[in-house]
Amino acid sequence: MNSLFSNSNTNILDQLSGYNSDTLDTYIKTINHQIKEQKQLNNLLKKENYEETIQNIKTFIERNKSTISYQLQDLKDKVTELKQLVAENHDLEYSENKYEELLVSDEYKEVADDLHTIKKLREEITLFLSDQGIVLPRF
Repeated sequence: MNSLFSNSNTNILDQLSGYNSDTLDTYIKTINHQIKEQKQLNNLLKKENYEETIQNIKTFIERNKSTISYQLQDLKDKVTELKQLVAENHDLEYSENKYEELLVSDEYKEVADDLHTIKKLREEITLFLSDQGIVLPRF
């Protein structure tokens, strides 16, 4: 396994809560949709005049500025809440030995590593697109 994605601290309990086959399939479809949109943008940038593009951007900002501000605050609040929940869950996982067998099993560690790699690949794609100014919808 590529060392970029391996994590010796990965366990199956952490990974199970974040895995949903349907959500991952939807994410892959979103990536495919993003590829299609980028191809369309590429064609537009090659063909259209700058004046029309600038006007479209101004219109977008006028229509969406207040919604974007609200969404930003909502997201900040949710990030804070999520960080608190994750910390509490980690404390609960290790406070008792109920899950010890799962946490040390090679089979479960392998599946946990695969799930962790899927998350890392999703993050890598998201960060790459973000660096390019492209934000994927999240679900």
